[in-house]
Amino acid sequence: MSFYREIPWELNNVAIIKEERKRQNKKWGLQKHTLRGWLSILKEEVAELECVMTMVDEGYDNMTDVRKEAIQVAAVALSISDVEMVE
Repeated sequence: MSFYREIPWELNNVAIIKEERKRQNKKWGLQKHTLRGWLSILKEEVAELECVMTMVDEGYDNMTDVRKEAIQVAAVALSISDVEMVE
């Protein structure tokens, strides 16, 4: 199954990722992890994304879940890029 299509620009992914970061910060507070700890968190998020992508490939037609998990992966990756700024 192929999902290549244009996404309307009004779906501003950068703003959505920022909102996800805010949600994560509100839920977990300021997180201070080692780089290995951050990697574990990122791998867990990527595994969740892999799971829903596999489900979609097998016929579960819900790209909303794929998008949600991809946004979470991006938000965690962005958090990692900020680590140096808080240490």
